[in-house]
Amino acid sequence: GTAPPEPVIAEPAAGETVPVGAAVAFSGGATVPGVGALPGSALTWGVDLLHCTTLQQCHRHPDVFTAEGVAEGSFTMPDHEYPAAVELRLSATWAGETSTVVRRIDYTTAEVTLVGPSEVELALAGIVGPPPLTGTLPVGSTVTVSAPSSVPTSSGTLVLGSWSDGGAPTHEIVVGPGETTLLARYVLVP
Repeated sequence: GTAPPEPVIAEPAAGETVPVGAAVAFSGGATVPGVGALPGSALTWGVDLLHCTTLQQCHRHPDVFTAEGVAEGSFTMPDHEYPAAVELRLSATWAGETSTVVRRIDYTTAEVTLVGPSEVELALAGIVGPPPLTGTLPVGSTVTVSAPSSVPTSSGTLVLGSWSDGGAPTHEIVVGPGETTLLARYVLVP
């Protein structure tokens, strides 16, 4: 005979972005009209990872984090192929009635650009193309960059000397908080 609970997520704030590996604090509560505030034991939290083909079309990896019976806590923002987002759920149960609210949490992103000779195809996090090759990626994520060891041209063979960060032809980088540019240095062998 009571109304359904009314859960509210207090934090994180709507529209907040978070880098990979950061702790995401959450808090919230629920009330029932005529009853008042519910105890933490009536609350259940869940986090789903949304893997997206675009930022609007996603499939769900459910329950990457759950917590029951608490009004607050934290979870770690997972590393995942981008585009992706996290969905935080708060469910409140009272007198057999359950209500749920959700909040989407997007990744903090930065641009990574690969530069090299125009005759070379470079790879950044699964995207392949001629330089400059730019991708918007989650800060803190680990991604693979790749350059071919050699490329034949009409003038001779371009041979990879080094990446500007000293990495191997194919290696992983961690995306930093600002714009990053990596140069694939080639030498022309006639």
